[in-house]
Amino acid sequence: MAYSYGGSDARGMDCSGLVYRVFLETAGKRLPRTVAELYAYGMKIDGPLLPGDLVFFNTDGQTPSHVGIYIGSRQMIHTASQGHETGVIISSLEELYYRQRYLQGRRIIPSGQAEIAINLPGEGLPLRLEQTLLAGYPLQIIINSELHSGQFISLRFEREGKLWLSRRIRLQPLISHLWFTPPEGNWRLVCEDAMQNLVGEFEFSTAGRKP
Repeated sequence: MAYSYGGSDARGMDCSGLVYRVFLETAGKRLPRTVAELYAYGMKIDGPLLPGDLVFFNTDGQTPSHVGIYIGSRQMIHTASQGHETGVIISSLEELYYRQRYLQGRRIIPSGQAEIAINLPGEGLPLRLEQTLLAGYPLQIIINSELHSGQFISLRFEREGKLWLSRRIRLQPLISHLWFTPPEGNWRLVCEDAMQNLVGEFEFSTAGRKP
């Protein structure tokens, strides 16, 4: 498949377009569309790379400027715009060019991760998560904000009926997100828009400890 700056379909893709398309089609996840946004979206990896992790590079003096998907055995799939091969290719992280420009790996789907998805406009209906989440693992709050970019939303986490954490965030194009690592307890997440209208209300429990 050919390289195409800004592309994310069969007519051609750039590096972040490939990541967007792969995660959308294989995991149903709508990720940010630029390299910088993907870098901010993912979590820093403490440990070895796993297949599906994103690997970032500084290729033009701007940090970061290129991304690939790690597929194991020190290899990645990515979209190259120049070099002896272009388009969607597989490259080794041990190649001198990439080794010299490697920045960091970031994890999009951490082991043990759970998600709460909020679609705007919300209905404000309470929702209780059936499963008990594992305490000490990240919980990702994903907000479908495609039609509400620039607006604000408030997230309030309550533990055992008492306020634990509150955040007010400006919505980004396509999706916005927040990472939260809850300790053990019974939780309630309240989401409100800028006019204090209830967008969503979620209840969940966490138990156990991260090994």
